[in-house]
Amino acid sequence: MPTSNSPFPPVDTQKLISSATRIKAIMQQAQLLTDKIDSSQQFAHDLKNAAQLSNKTEVEKLITSTGITTKFETNYTPDNFRIQLMDSGCCRVTLILNW
Repeated sequence: MPTSNSPFPPVDTQKLISSATRIKAIMQQAQLLTDKIDSSQQFAHDLKNAAQLSNKTEVEKLITSTGITTKFETNYTPDNFRIQLMDSGCCRVTLILNW
């Protein structure tokens, strides 16, 4: 019976494959937001304006209006807008958009 000298457990790819599959849905959600920003000058204006006013409720309302249904967190600075889209226990995608 062969023995392994590796200090690591045997390689199990199930969780990695599952994460790769599930992250595709998160990336589609990110596409909804970037498509809206890219196609609507008014939306881009409203999003940046709400962020500059530190109106988190309005920022979240605008993001949700794009059709995003996954859990997300936002953070904005004078230089950029960050949104983190998450699938609990699996994976997350962070977008950083400069403005």
